[in-house]
Amino acid sequence: MTREQWQSIQREFQGGRKFSWTVALLVGDLILFGGAGALWMETPEWWIKIVAEILTMLALVQVYLILHEANHGAVCRTRWINGVAGHLCGWLVFLPFLSRQRHHLQHHAWAGHPIHDPENRGIIERFASLTRSGSSRLEFIWRYWIPLIAANSYLANWRSPFRARAGGDGSARVRKEIRFAWIYLAGYATALCVARANGRMASLLCWYVPALIVQLMAVELLNLPHHAEAPVLPASAGRLRYWEQEAVTHSCAALPVWSSAIILNFNLHIAHHAFPMVAWHQLPRIQKAMADCGPVGGEWRMDEWSWSAANRKRPLLDVMKAYFVGKPARVSPLPPGSEETSRASRLGQGGYSGVGDQWNGKPG
Repeated sequence: MTREQWQSIQREFQGGRKFSWTVALLVGDLILFGGAGALWMETPEWWIKIVAEILTMLALVQVYLILHEANHGAVCRTRWINGVAGHLCGWLVFLPFLSRQRHHLQHHAWAGHPIHDPENRGIIERFASLTRSGSSRLEFIWRYWIPLIAANSYLANWRSPFRARAGGDGSARVRKEIRFAWIYLAGYATALCVARANGRMASLLCWYVPALIVQLMAVELLNLPHHAEAPVLPASAGRLRYWEQEAVTHSCAALPVWSSAIILNFNLHIAHHAFPMVAWHQLPRIQKAMADCGPVGGEWRMDEWSWSAANRKRPLLDVMKAYFVGKPARVSPLPPGSEETSRASRLGQGGYSGVGDQWNGKPG
């Protein structure tokens, strides 16, 4: 896709977000989550508890996906509503919204880069320090679908602002991320205290923890097929523009109901990387408009389930070999005052809701 084609599609979909769709979906998921929790707590029948747990898992997966929408300011045009949705979703899936938003926007700004893309940087650092025994443990974890990669990503988002402060970054953004991290933790402590006071702590943990683990498994199921086998750029490479990012990501084949109603078109990952400011329900039309411009690279006939079923049988270090071709060098976090850090921080100030260089003639 050329810049001119990208700009043509951009003009067609500019301002195309619909407030009611994602907000209504979030309200429905919150009702489902709360209702399933109440069902779990109140009923003694084991089969009803299983149904309640499945509904909780479904709700948490969609809450994670709505958090992803909030990262891009795509839940709502009104910035504070988008922020409230992001914090609420982040709290429910144990992922701090502000630091996650910053990491995710850096991932889009520097997609495929081994250093400036924080997702790639974390994986490369992990592989660079692997011992033989560590490699064996990692292969066991990979083969049996233990979501350690997703858990490490979550932990990195929690640690990020504290590490930045320890490294000398005293910016308002970092202070705000730390403040909200403590608010989240206080909320979890309060919930546990209330549950303990009512004699329901064990029941609460037995309900929530398995659903959270399944949600972490879903994070790997949804994210890895789009980037695990995509090329990693040289460290000297510059930032790819949105219309060039099909080179470093993949789209998965659509499955009925699953792709559109459950994972909110997350499989259309090339369209998402080309137009990250567009809401999930617009992505099928974006994909069609891109296809009308010519062949789109990186599209697979394989859906997420088929990819995972096939690749969990392969060694992880073979699946992820693009991240450590040759002997990978340990990479360092971006220095607090660098131009890239400053730019990514600016991109994170409210996501893509009204941030000018996405929609106003300065494509990213």
